[in-house]
Amino acid sequence: MNSDADKANTRVFVSYAREDGRWLERDPRYNLIPFLEKSLKRLNAVFWYDKGLIAGDEFRKRIEAEIDRAQIALLIVSQHFLNSQFIETVEMPRIVNRAKLDQVVIIPVLVEPSDWQDYEFLADRQMIPASRPLIEYTESEIRWSNVRKEILDNVKAQVKRILEAQRHLPAPDSLIAGKKYFENAKYDDALPHLRKAAEAGCVDAAYYLGLMYKLGVGGLRENFVEAANWFRKGALGGVGKAMSNLARMYQLGQGGLPKDLAQAVSWYRKAADAGDAESMHYLGGKLFNSFNDLG
Repeated sequence: MNSDADKANTRVFVSYAREDGRWLERDPRYNLIPFLEKSLKRLNAVFWYDKGLIAGDEFRKRIEAEIDRAQIALLIVSQHFLNSQFIETVEMPRIVNRAKLDQVVIIPVLVEPSDWQDYEFLADRQMIPASRPLIEYTESEIRWSNVRKEILDNVKAQVKRILEAQRHLPAPDSLIAGKKYFENAKYDDALPHLRKAAEAGCVDAAYYLGLMYKLGVGGLRENFVEAANWFRKGALGGVGKAMSNLARMYQLGQGGLPKDLAQAVSWYRKAADAGDAESMHYLGGKLFNSFNDLG
Protein backbone atom coordinates (compact mmCIF):
# COMPACT_ATOMS: atom_id res chain seq x y z
CA MET A 1 0.00 0.00 0.00
CA ASN A 2 2.62 2.51 1.12
CA SER A 3 6.39 2.66 1.01
CA ASP A 4 8.54 0.26 3.00
CA ALA A 5 9.04 2.95 5.62
CA ASP A 6 5.44 2.55 6.74
CA LYS A 7 5.23 -1.25 6.94
CA ALA A 8 5.90 -1.48 10.68
CA ASN A 9 2.87 0.59 11.62
CA THR A 10 -0.51 1.86 10.50
CA ARG A 11 -0.76 5.59 9.93
CA VAL A 12 -4.09 7.30 10.65
CA PHE A 13 -4.77 10.76 9.22
CA VAL A 14 -7.45 12.66 11.15
CA SER A 15 -9.41 15.14 9.06
CA TYR A 16 -11.49 17.62 11.05
CA ALA A 17 -12.72 21.20 11.10
CA ARG A 18 -11.17 23.54 13.66
CA GLU A 19 -14.62 24.11 15.19
CA ASP A 20 -14.66 20.41 16.12
CA GLY A 21 -11.32 20.48 17.92
CA ARG A 22 -12.87 19.36 21.21
CA TRP A 23 -12.97 15.77 19.92
CA LEU A 24 -9.17 15.86 19.84
CA GLU A 25 -8.82 17.08 23.43
CA ARG A 26 -8.58 15.10 26.66
CA ASP A 27 -11.75 16.54 28.19
CA PRO A 28 -13.47 13.32 29.39
CA ARG A 29 -16.78 14.38 27.84
CA TYR A 30 -15.36 14.61 24.30
CA ASN A 31 -12.14 12.59 24.49
CA LEU A 32 -12.23 10.60 21.26
CA ILE A 33 -8.95 10.86 19.36
CA PRO A 34 -6.65 10.65 22.44
CA PHE A 35 -8.71 7.62 23.55
CA LEU A 36 -8.22 5.93 20.18
CA GLU A 37 -4.51 6.81 20.11
CA LYS A 38 -3.90 5.29 23.53
CA SER A 39 -6.05 2.23 22.85
CA LEU A 40 -4.35 1.43 19.54
CA LYS A 41 -0.78 2.24 20.58
CA ARG A 42 0.04 -1.41 21.21
CA LEU A 43 -0.91 -2.16 17.60
CA ASN A 44 1.59 0.50 16.52
CA ALA A 45 -1.08 2.81 15.08
CA VAL A 46 0.26 6.33 14.53
CA PHE A 47 -2.27 9.17 14.47
CA TRP A 48 -1.57 12.48 12.74
CA TYR A 49 -3.62 15.68 12.68
CA ASP A 50 -2.69 19.29 12.14
CA LYS A 51 -1.60 19.78 15.75
CA GLY A 52 1.49 17.94 14.57
CA LEU A 53 2.51 20.99 12.54
CA ILE A 54 5.50 22.91 13.87
CA ALA A 55 6.85 26.40 13.20
CA GLY A 56 8.24 26.66 9.68
CA ASP A 57 6.15 23.86 8.19
CA GLU A 58 4.44 24.59 4.89
CA PHE A 59 1.11 23.42 6.23
CA ARG A 60 -0.53 22.45 2.91
CA LYS A 61 2.48 20.43 1.73
CA ARG A 62 2.79 18.76 5.13
CA ILE A 63 -0.90 17.84 5.23
CA GLU A 64 -0.79 16.47 1.69
CA ALA A 65 2.30 14.44 2.58
CA GLU A 66 0.60 12.99 5.66
CA ILE A 67 -2.47 12.05 3.62
CA ASP A 68 -0.18 10.28 1.15
CA ARG A 69 1.46 8.33 3.99
CA ALA A 70 -1.79 7.33 5.68
CA GLN A 71 -3.46 3.95 5.41
CA ILE A 72 -6.57 5.12 7.26
CA ALA A 73 -8.35 8.47 6.94
CA LEU A 74 -10.51 9.12 10.01
CA LEU A 75 -13.07 11.82 9.23
CA ILE A 76 -14.65 13.82 12.07
CA VAL A 77 -17.91 14.58 10.27
CA SER A 78 -20.08 17.56 11.21
CA GLN A 79 -21.61 20.44 9.32
CA HIS A 80 -18.44 22.41 10.12
CA PHE A 81 -16.45 19.63 8.44
CA LEU A 82 -18.69 19.67 5.36
CA ASN A 83 -18.56 23.48 5.16
CA SER A 84 -14.76 23.67 5.33
CA GLN A 85 -13.32 24.90 2.04
CA PHE A 86 -9.88 23.52 2.84
CA ILE A 87 -11.25 20.07 3.58
CA GLU A 88 -13.45 20.16 0.47
CA THR A 89 -10.81 21.39 -1.97
CA VAL A 90 -7.55 20.04 -0.55
CA GLU A 91 -7.99 17.14 1.84
CA MET A 92 -10.98 15.20 0.55
CA PRO A 93 -10.06 15.06 -3.17
CA ARG A 94 -6.68 13.61 -2.22
CA ILE A 95 -8.18 11.17 0.28
CA VAL A 96 -10.92 10.04 -2.12
CA ASN A 97 -8.45 9.54 -4.98
CA ARG A 98 -6.27 7.35 -2.78
CA ALA A 99 -9.32 5.42 -1.58
CA LYS A 100 -10.27 4.68 -5.20
CA LEU A 101 -6.80 3.13 -5.64
CA ASP A 102 -7.26 1.08 -2.42
CA GLN A 103 -4.39 2.98 -0.84
CA VAL A 104 -6.36 4.32 2.11
CA VAL A 105 -9.45 3.26 4.07
CA ILE A 106 -11.96 6.02 4.86
CA ILE A 107 -13.66 5.78 8.26
CA PRO A 108 -16.24 8.55 8.83
CA VAL A 109 -17.28 9.32 12.42
CA LEU A 110 -20.48 11.34 12.70
CA VAL A 111 -20.03 13.71 15.63
CA GLU A 112 -22.88 16.18 15.03
CA PRO A 113 -26.06 16.32 12.88
CA SER A 114 -25.30 17.24 9.28
CA ASP A 115 -26.45 16.71 5.70
CA TRP A 116 -23.67 14.20 5.04
CA GLN A 117 -25.97 12.05 2.85
CA ASP A 118 -25.73 14.75 0.17
CA TYR A 119 -21.99 14.14 -0.27
CA GLU A 120 -21.00 11.37 -2.65
CA PHE A 121 -17.80 10.45 -0.84
CA LEU A 122 -19.79 9.78 2.36
CA ALA A 123 -23.16 8.57 1.08
CA ASP A 124 -21.93 5.07 0.19
CA ARG A 125 -19.83 4.50 3.31
CA GLN A 126 -20.80 3.08 6.69
CA MET A 127 -20.97 5.93 9.17
CA ILE A 128 -20.13 5.33 12.83
CA PRO A 129 -21.99 5.58 15.09
CA ALA A 130 -24.55 4.11 12.74
CA SER A 131 -27.69 5.32 14.52
CA ARG A 132 -27.12 8.88 15.75
CA PRO A 133 -24.39 11.55 16.06
CA LEU A 134 -21.73 11.15 18.72
CA ILE A 135 -22.75 14.37 20.48
CA GLU A 136 -25.98 12.69 21.60
CA TYR A 137 -24.04 10.18 23.71
CA THR A 138 -21.90 12.57 25.72
CA GLU A 139 -24.40 13.27 28.52
CA SER A 140 -24.32 9.67 29.72
CA GLU A 141 -21.04 8.15 30.89
CA ILE A 142 -22.24 4.61 30.15
CA ARG A 143 -23.56 5.42 26.68
CA TRP A 144 -20.42 7.46 25.91
CA SER A 145 -18.18 4.54 26.94
CA ASN A 146 -20.20 2.12 24.81
CA VAL A 147 -20.18 4.24 21.68
CA ARG A 148 -16.45 4.97 21.97
CA LYS A 149 -15.89 1.22 22.19
CA GLU A 150 -17.96 0.80 19.02
CA ILE A 151 -15.72 3.29 17.22
CA LEU A 152 -12.58 1.67 18.63
CA ASP A 153 -13.68 -1.78 17.46
CA ASN A 154 -14.27 -0.49 13.93
CA VAL A 155 -10.90 1.28 13.70
CA LYS A 156 -9.08 -1.62 15.34
CA ALA A 157 -10.53 -4.07 12.82
CA GLN A 158 -9.12 -1.99 9.96
CA VAL A 159 -5.73 -1.62 11.68
CA LYS A 160 -5.47 -5.39 12.14
CA ARG A 161 -6.48 -6.00 8.54
CA ILE A 162 -3.76 -3.62 7.34
CA LEU A 163 -1.13 -5.20 9.60
CA GLU A 164 -2.08 -8.67 8.38
CA ALA A 165 -1.74 -7.54 4.77
CA GLN A 166 1.67 -6.03 5.54
CA ARG A 167 2.90 -9.33 6.96
CA HIS A 168 2.14 -11.04 3.67
CA LEU A 169 3.97 -8.54 1.48
CA PRO A 170 6.94 -10.02 -0.42
CA ALA A 171 10.16 -9.89 1.58
CA PRO A 172 12.46 -7.08 0.41
CA ASP A 173 15.63 -8.14 -1.38
CA SER A 174 17.75 -6.63 1.39
CA LEU A 175 16.09 -8.91 3.98
CA ILE A 176 16.54 -11.99 1.80
CA ALA A 177 20.24 -11.24 1.29
CA GLY A 178 20.86 -10.27 4.91
CA LYS A 179 19.10 -13.36 6.27
CA LYS A 180 21.11 -15.63 3.95
CA TYR A 181 24.40 -14.11 5.12
CA PHE A 182 23.28 -14.27 8.76
CA GLU A 183 22.35 -17.95 8.57
CA ASN A 184 25.79 -18.69 7.09
CA ALA A 185 27.45 -16.75 9.93
CA LYS A 186 28.71 -14.09 7.51
CA TYR A 187 27.67 -11.36 9.90
CA ASP A 188 29.79 -8.56 8.42
CA ASP A 189 28.05 -9.11 5.08
CA ALA A 190 24.64 -9.48 6.69
CA LEU A 191 24.72 -6.22 8.63
CA PRO A 192 24.31 -3.62 5.83
CA HIS A 193 21.47 -5.58 4.23
CA LEU A 194 19.60 -6.14 7.48
CA ARG A 195 20.09 -2.56 8.60
CA LYS A 196 18.76 -1.24 5.29
CA ALA A 197 15.66 -3.44 5.54
CA ALA A 198 15.09 -2.72 9.23
CA GLU A 199 15.42 1.03 8.85
CA ALA A 200 12.94 0.84 5.95
CA GLY A 201 10.42 -0.71 8.35
CA CYS A 202 10.83 -4.45 7.68
CA VAL A 203 9.89 -6.06 11.00
CA ASP A 204 11.64 -9.37 10.27
CA ALA A 205 14.89 -7.50 9.61
CA ALA A 206 14.36 -5.58 12.86
CA TYR A 207 14.42 -8.89 14.73
CA TYR A 208 17.68 -9.97 13.08
CA LEU A 209 19.30 -6.59 13.69
CA GLY A 210 18.26 -6.79 17.35
CA LEU A 211 19.84 -10.23 17.55
CA MET A 212 23.09 -8.93 16.09
CA TYR A 213 23.23 -6.18 18.71
CA LYS A 214 22.42 -8.71 21.42
CA LEU A 215 25.19 -11.08 20.28
CA GLY A 216 27.69 -8.37 19.36
CA VAL A 217 28.44 -9.73 15.88
CA GLY A 218 29.01 -8.23 12.44
CA GLY A 219 31.32 -5.55 13.76
CA LEU A 220 28.76 -4.40 16.32
CA ARG A 221 29.49 -4.15 19.99
CA GLU A 222 27.10 -5.93 22.31
CA ASN A 223 24.40 -3.35 23.00
CA PHE A 224 21.28 -4.49 24.82
CA VAL A 225 19.62 -1.06 24.58
CA GLU A 226 19.79 -1.16 20.78
CA ALA A 227 18.78 -4.81 20.83
CA ALA A 228 15.67 -4.02 22.89
CA ASN A 229 14.79 -1.16 20.54
CA TRP A 230 14.88 -3.39 17.45
CA PHE A 231 13.21 -6.32 19.18
CA ARG A 232 10.34 -4.00 20.12
CA LYS A 233 9.92 -2.92 16.49
CA GLY A 234 9.83 -6.54 15.42
CA ALA A 235 7.47 -7.49 18.26
CA LEU A 236 5.02 -4.72 17.42
CA GLY A 237 5.08 -5.98 13.85
CA GLY A 238 4.05 -9.48 14.94
CA VAL A 239 7.42 -11.33 14.77
CA GLY A 240 7.24 -14.13 17.33
CA LYS A 241 10.98 -14.44 17.99
CA ALA A 242 11.22 -10.68 18.51
CA MET A 243 8.40 -10.91 21.05
CA SER A 244 10.20 -13.76 22.82
CA ASN A 245 13.48 -11.84 23.01
CA LEU A 246 11.71 -8.72 24.26
CA ALA A 247 9.96 -10.82 26.91
CA ARG A 248 13.32 -12.23 28.01
CA MET A 249 14.74 -8.71 28.39
CA TYR A 250 11.79 -7.68 30.56
CA GLN A 251 12.25 -10.86 32.58
CA LEU A 252 15.90 -10.04 33.28
CA GLY A 253 15.66 -6.23 33.28
CA GLN A 254 18.03 -5.78 30.35
CA GLY A 255 18.47 -3.14 27.66
CA GLY A 256 17.28 -0.28 29.82
CA LEU A 257 13.98 -2.07 30.43
CA PRO A 258 12.67 -2.53 33.98
CA LYS A 259 12.56 -6.03 35.43
CA ASP A 260 8.86 -6.59 34.89
CA LEU A 261 7.41 -10.10 35.00
CA ALA A 262 3.96 -8.86 34.02
CA GLN A 263 5.36 -7.41 30.77
CA ALA A 264 7.49 -10.52 30.29
CA VAL A 265 4.57 -12.92 30.55
CA SER A 266 2.46 -10.72 28.30
CA TRP A 267 5.06 -10.81 25.52
CA TYR A 268 5.79 -14.52 26.05
CA ARG A 269 2.08 -15.25 25.63
CA LYS A 270 1.90 -13.16 22.44
CA ALA A 271 4.99 -14.95 21.13
CA ALA A 272 3.49 -18.34 21.98
CA ASP A 273 0.28 -17.36 20.18
CA ALA A 274 2.46 -16.49 17.18
CA GLY A 275 3.90 -20.02 17.27
CA ASP A 276 7.23 -19.39 19.02
CA ALA A 277 8.27 -22.72 20.56
CA GLU A 278 10.71 -21.21 23.06
CA SER A 279 7.99 -19.04 24.55
CA MET A 280 5.68 -22.03 24.84
CA HIS A 281 8.45 -23.77 26.77
CA TYR A 282 8.94 -20.88 29.18
CA LEU A 283 5.22 -20.46 29.80
CA GLY A 284 4.60 -24.18 30.18
CA GLY A 285 7.52 -25.08 32.40
CA LYS A 286 10.57 -23.13 33.40
CA LEU A 287 8.84 -19.89 34.41
CA PHE A 288 5.54 -21.41 35.52
CA ASN A 289 6.11 -20.68 39.18
CA SER A 290 7.13 -17.07 38.53
CA PHE A 291 4.20 -16.39 36.23
CA ASN A 292 1.54 -18.32 38.08
CA ASP A 293 0.91 -15.48 40.51
CA LEU A 294 0.46 -13.04 37.63
CA GLY A 295 -2.55 -14.87 36.17
